[in-house]
Amino acid sequence: MRLVLADDHELFLDGLESLVNSLVPKVEVHRAQCLDSLMSLPLAQMHAGIIDLKMPGMKGGISINRIANALQGRLMILTSSESQVEQEACFQYGAQAFVSKGESRENLIIALTKFLHSNPVRAGIPPHPATSPAFTFRQQQILQAVADGLTNKQIGCQFNISENTVKKHLSHLFMILDASTRSECVAKARQMKLL
Repeated sequence: MRLVLADDHELFLDGLESLVNSLVPKVEVHRAQCLDSLMSLPLAQMHAGIIDLKMPGMKGGISINRIANALQGRLMILTSSESQVEQEACFQYGAQAFVSKGESRENLIIALTKFLHSNPVRAGIPPHPATSPAFTFRQQQILQAVADGLTNKQIGCQFNISENTVKKHLSHLFMILDASTRSECVAKARQMKLL
């Protein structure tokens, strides 16, 4: 089996590689620490990939989709995120599995074993029926407020939340819609008939 592991923390990669080697006999591991080095590997020849969502070069859904396509769908996201919205977005963009780094060693072993034997995995975050796209009610409200031209401060006042909370919701919206600006986010939402 040929497997690619990608994470920007070398120590984490060392531990993950050691764990994978204990679970799968005769595994050939290829490593990357950023999107560019990952994409330079012969991904079509890999059995699967286990990738960090937030390593350098990652650009949300477009990167996940690009990696999933190169790996022919055999992609596990192993990340520090525990966001159900990010989890659903990863599945929408082609990941087959999603596991939080906060999982116990036992649960991580179970998730890795299932994934490496072709079973979809959603560990650490309770699954819910997928919606397309996966917005929370608050994110839908914020998306509408952005479309109405409100600033982060105005949105925070309208919903009685901090500007930092508004920014976090916006970053999730940007990831889900694969946008990098507010106007692009609104344009894509309108294109998808979400507004």
